[in-house]
Formats: sequence, C-alpha cells, structure tokens
Amino acid sequence: MSVPAVPPRQRLGAGDVVAALPYYAGYQPTPGCIGYFIVSEAGELRRVGVLPPAVTPGLAPRAARAVIEPALRQDSDGVILLAYGQEASATAKALTAALINRLPWIANTAITVDLQQDRYRVGGPGQAIWQDTPPPPVWAIATGQPAPAANLDELVERYAPLNGPGQGVHATRIMSGDRKRLDSMSPSLRRDVALRTIDGMAGREGARDLSASRLAHIARSAVVRDSLLRESYSRPERVEALVQATRIAHPDDVDPLVGLTAAALYAAGHHVSVVFEIAERATGDSLSATIRAAALNSIPPNEIRALLEADTYRSQLRQADSRWLERHTRPDAPKFPERLGEARGKLRRPEDPTDRPYDPPQLPPSNVNGPNL
Repeated sequence: MSVPAVPPRQRLGAGDVVAALPYYAGYQPTPGCIGYFIVSEAGELRRVGVLPPAVTPGLAPRAARAVIEPALRQDSDGVILLAYGQEASATAKALTAALINRLPWIANTAITVDLQQDRYRVGGPGQAIWQDTPPPPVWAIATGQPAPAANLDELVERYAPLNGPGQGVHATRIMSGDRKRLDSMSPSLRRDVALRTIDGMAGREGARDLSASRLAHIARSAVVRDSLLRESYSRPERVEALVQATRIAHPDDVDPLVGLTAAALYAAGHHVSVVFEIAERATGDSLSATIRAAALNSIPPNEIRALLEADTYRSQLRQADSRWLERHTRPDAPKFPERLGEARGKLRRPEDPTDRPYDPPQLPPSNVNGPNL
C-alpha cells in the first residue's frame, strides 16, 4: 500500500468529481456521507473532504460554518456537494442553504450531485437524468494509486499502530551509545542518516523496529525534522516509509515520528481523517498540534508546501550547522587543532561506499503533470 499522491491541477466537472472523490479521500464514502469539493473560478480544485453520516440536517449549519466556509473564503469560487444516498440529500440541501445564507455570492456556484449505487445526477429530482459513474480518473491510474478502501474504518486500519513481534511495545530500541553517537553528529549529517534510513525502509529492507527507533531519535531535533519533512513530502515512497515507521515504533519513541508523518501526509494532500488519526497519537508534540490546527482551519496543503520551500525555511539547517561547527571548534574546546578537522568531517556525508544511502529503483519520468493542489 502506498500513500496517495496529490493529483495534477485540472478542471473538474460533475462526473470527474464523482469518479475522483474515493481517490482523493482514500476510501469509498458510505451512504449518508457528503463529499465536498471547493473549486476556484477556473474550475480547479482547492480543497476536498468528506462529512460523515453523523452530520444531519440539524447539524448542517455548524458543519458549513466550521468546515466548508473557511475553505471557501480562501481564493475559492464555488462548492460541489456529493450526497451519497437518499439520507444525505436533505443534509446537502441544508448545507447549501446555510452556505448561501452566510456567503450569498456562491448561490450560483453551489452544485449538488446525488449518488445512488453506480449512478449520479446533478440538480436533484426532475432536474437531470441519472448517469453512470465514470471509470477511475486517468491520473489515479497513471500514478499507480492504490484502490480506495471500502470505508473509513478500513482506511484508518491501514495506519493503525501494530503490536506484533518487533512492533510497538515489543519493538527493540537503539542503545544509549547509538543515541550519543547520533547526537554528536552535525544537523546535516543526522539529516543524511535519517534519509538513508527512510530510503532503506522504502526499499529492500522494509520497516524495522531499530530503523524506526533511530529515525525517531533523530527527529527529536526540530530543525532536522523540518528538513526531513521538506525532503520527504513530495516522494510517496518516503511518506509511506514514515507511515510504516510510525506504526511499528516503540511507544516511547513514536511522538517525533507522529508529527513528522502527519505533516508529510498533510503537505502531500492526504485526506484529513488520516492526518487526524495519526496526529492525535501525540497530543503533546508541537508539530502534531500545528498540523491539527492547520487541518481544523482548512489551511490548504499548498500553503504548507510553499512554506517548506521558502528560502528562510531552507536556511535553517545551514544555520544550525554553523552553530554546531562553532561549538565544536571554539578555542576553549579541548584538543582544538584536531577538533576542527574532525568537526568539518562530520559535516560531510560518509564517503565509505557501504555508508552511502540506498537509492531505490526509480520509475521513468511520468508524463503526468507534477503534483499541485
């Protein structure tokens, strides 16, 4: 199972969103659910989500105000609601009325699509004929997306912690000597070791408890963790490796991994239900709290990605390296002449061939447009 990637930017019609929603969400919405697509004036996707059957017509105004309205206010022009089954139709109408009451300008751009089994129609009874649901979207096939889970519970189960041999409370943790050795490295070298570990878990090695423990220890540094996030969110195989590391890690190690994984999933455009499922495992972790707040306030994933690629964000690791080098080469440090060369050596990647990171085989470049939301 791989983590769904963000589909390319595209214009969306009713048939497109019906076929695409399970791939955006990661699961097939069940009767009573309401899917929503927030779109721009040009018809491009800005936000997608699914409201559970628990959202009834009586709760629709609250859901509209807390979930959909914030996303509509951010450079968006309209909303498409997908009502799954007859029981969801009344809720969709109440949602539309609540949104128009608060945002009158969307009256002409709010669309409701009714779905029953393998058919859909736009506009409600007497306004349109039923049509067959289109096949899976081309981008999902071209990028090798996994089949959507049958329901939300099955999707969440794919990310649930494991407690078998070498997993969870039974997982082996790295020794104190290994922790000290990692702590002695420069931030950039710790980043390189972590990326090598992630790529190993994504390749032949698979996820292992010691690898997860090593990665979790390195991710305790906020600067290194931020750099790992920037290097991982756009590569589905690395995001999946983080997911698996989070599932098998020892409970005492898992918090830094939880924040890193939740942030990578969110930046990659993954469904918020999965982001919450992972982020809530570490309520005291600062990055987990930040990602939960971003999701609750409907901050678009593309804003997270823009932040990660900003020059000021990129410079954090270089500044941390400079501070590390200064600490390890100051005149009052013991054996100063030898420590200068040693410190500079630790800033570089290992040159021994056996220490070089494992690069998994790469597919040829795809002709699908790069990820954009």
